[in-house]
Amino acid sequence: MTDSRSLRASQRPSSQKRIVAAAYLCFERRGIESTRIEDIAREAGVTRPTVYRYFKRGKIDIVDLISAEESRKIHEEVNRRLIRGQAFEDLVVETLVLVVRIAIQNRFVRRIVSFHEFRADSDSVAGEMNRLHRQWWSPLMEQAAQRGEIADDLDLEEILNWLMLVQRMLLMRLQSGPIDDAQLRRLIRRFVVEPLLAWSRSRS
Repeated sequence: MTDSRSLRASQRPSSQKRIVAAAYLCFERRGIESTRIEDIAREAGVTRPTVYRYFKRGKIDIVDLISAEESRKIHEEVNRRLIRGQAFEDLVVETLVLVVRIAIQNRFVRRIVSFHEFRADSDSVAGEMNRLHRQWWSPLMEQAAQRGEIADDLDLEEILNWLMLVQRMLLMRLQSGPIDDAQLRRLIRRFVVEPLLAWSRSRS
């Protein structure tokens, strides 16, 4: 017969999951900037060293994990709503519009966008957000490059870094005030997508 105490222990959330759940609660109550590792540890019922055992850099690693988790939810919603079969440039425009419109409604994303330390760190190639960003955008950009649709003076690394920066800038723009979809599409098409295209280089 299975020991009931062992069964209860196996069903108990891991320390890492408790820390992440506690961080969500603390960020909601205090905001990310004001939350300390001690606050998260207390809420999770663990020690401060236990938090650092799972998250070596402390709060910034916790924010990276939460940001990645919320981004997965956003991209699942984008994939459900995206219309397939569009031209490359239209697909990039619509994807970016959907990403930022859905993301700005996410209260954790709004907090993360305002977290100065995470903005400064988010270009790190070691970050989970960076890895996911590349996973989502690389296939589309590689296929467009193979079809000759990408300007030949750009490489994939430059494009991926630029798209990551653009998404943050667009989210910050939406936080600063309303902008309708027509304006948003025009900004993205004219200043983000057109400079990527092969025909725009030949015209310059």
